[in-house]
Amino acid sequence: MRWSPTLTAAENHVHLLFYIWLPDNNGRKVIEALKRAAARGVVCRAMADDLGSRALIRSDHWKAMRQAGVRVANGLPIGNPLLRLFVGRIDLRNHRKIVVIDDKITYCGSQNCADPEFLIKAKYAPWVDAVMRFEGPIARAKPGPLRK
Repeated sequence: MRWSPTLTAAENHVHLLFYIWLPDNNGRKVIEALKRAAARGVVCRAMADDLGSRALIRSDHWKAMRQAGVRVANGLPIGNPLLRLFVGRIDLRNHRKIVVIDDKITYCGSQNCADPEFLIKAKYAPWVDAVMRFEGPIARAKPGPLRK
C-alpha cells in the first residue's frame, strides 16, 4: 500500500473506509500501523464493509484493533444472510476506498486493502488499482467532533 507509510506520520486522526480489507500481508501492515497510531494518541477510525471484509471483521485482528483503541465499525451489516433476503438486498454495498490523514492528505480510488495477488479470488489477480493522493482543503473530512 503506497499510502501506509503516511499513517506513521499521522498526528491527529486517521479515517479509513474499505469495501474489501483482507487480513493478508498488506492488510496486516495497515492494522499494525493503526494500532501504533492509536498508541501515540492519534484518533483512528476504521470502517470495513460487513460482506466484502467479513474475513477481517470476524478475525482476531479486528478485536485487537478495537482493544488497541482503534474505533472500528462494520459498514452495512448483513446479519443473517437468509433473513436479509426478506428485509433488503444483500448486494447493495459501499464500495468506497478512502483514507484521510489529519485532514491534510486523502487517498481515494479503487484500491482495496489487500495484496495484489488477491488470494481469495486468485482468478482476478493480479489486481490493478488506481489511487489518487489529494492534499490541502480537498482532503478535509468532517465526520463530527474528534473525541478521545
